[in-house]
Amino acid sequence: MRGTWLRIFGLLVFVAAIAVVGGWWMMRGQGGQISLPEPTEPAQAETIAEEPKHLSLPKIDPNKLTYPGIIEPYESVPVSAKLTANIASLKVRDGSVVRKGELLCVLDDTEIRQQIDSARLIHMQAQETLRRARETRAAEAERETLNLSTAELELESYRKESRLQLEEARACLERAQKELADYEALYEAKSVSADEVRLKREEVEDATRDYEQRQASVEVGMSSREQRVEQARLDIQTESVSEQDLKAYELSIANARAELDEREGRLDDTRITAPISGTVTVISRTQTSARMMPGESAEVLGPGVRVYEGDPFLEIAATDRACVRIEVDETDVGRIQVGTKAEISGDAFVDRKLDGEVAEIQIAGRRAGQGVSLFPVTVLITSPLEKVRMGMTADVTLQLVELEEPEEGHE
Repeated sequence: MRGTWLRIFGLLVFVAAIAVVGGWWMMRGQGGQISLPEPTEPAQAETIAEEPKHLSLPKIDPNKLTYPGIIEPYESVPVSAKLTANIASLKVRDGSVVRKGELLCVLDDTEIRQQIDSARLIHMQAQETLRRARETRAAEAERETLNLSTAELELESYRKESRLQLEEARACLERAQKELADYEALYEAKSVSADEVRLKREEVEDATRDYEQRQASVEVGMSSREQRVEQARLDIQTESVSEQDLKAYELSIANARAELDEREGRLDDTRITAPISGTVTVISRTQTSARMMPGESAEVLGPGVRVYEGDPFLEIAATDRACVRIEVDETDVGRIQVGTKAEISGDAFVDRKLDGEVAEIQIAGRRAGQGVSLFPVTVLITSPLEKVRMGMTADVTLQLVELEEPEEGHE
């Protein structure tokens, strides 16, 4: 161990000796002196007399003001479904460029087809009800008409038959009365006996009784048959299926047909097309998907996501017209109006300036701090949109209405 330390110490002494010899050699090569840079005399500054220049400041036009903004689509149309259903297929994505009438997505038509089948069944049932009602009405009318005709025929036949029976009974009674009168005359002439007269009187009484009985029977028979005719007439008037009932059934069919047509028309609503030409933007949303477990959410729009009637899930920004939305100070907003001309410039199109005009001025402004309000103003770009893209920054210079100088008052 001691030998190791001695070797290390010897190595350090050797390195130090080499360093000393090297330093002495360098000093000897420079003559033993270290040369320092000689000081130089300061250069005299030359005084250059320049003639004063007249700087021209840009003239500020108080009737023009410039505001920054961003180029945006002038018109954006939200797209929503006309019925609640799941998306079956999505034909576009965020940023897709579409034309008016182009298919955007197709909704699952399972539910609406079930509704159509239900409406069709209701319509068929209503038609069947009307058919049966008409058949019942026709059958009852035929039956009641036959009953009335039969009752009237029976009444007329009984009337004729009873008339003959009464005439026969009356003839028998008259014949018996005549024979009685003849026998009474013969009895006065002592040609017949009293017993023979009594027999003839009994015959008259029998004929009278028979006539009265037949007359009563005819009255009863006529009354019953007349009541039967009257009842048949009442049956015809009191129908089980009236004309009002048929009209009600026809109205039910019309309502069922309208419901069926409405449901079949909504089948076309499962195909959602672009209302205008432009660029598609997917609206950020979170809806529960029917294909997911309860509690899970679907933020990405796509197949299986449920869309709701009237709830926009896409937006199409028209690219054929653009605008710049700016905010104008409350002190200047009164100096612009719809139609005020504007000049639009930007770093992305420095070689040209765009023409524009004020298209809209919001009535309500927003507080911007320090007691100042800013009013949103929409400037429509009227120049061709060559080399212009949505989202570019731009500066809008408005030609304000000149302020009238106040007149000096006269004492």
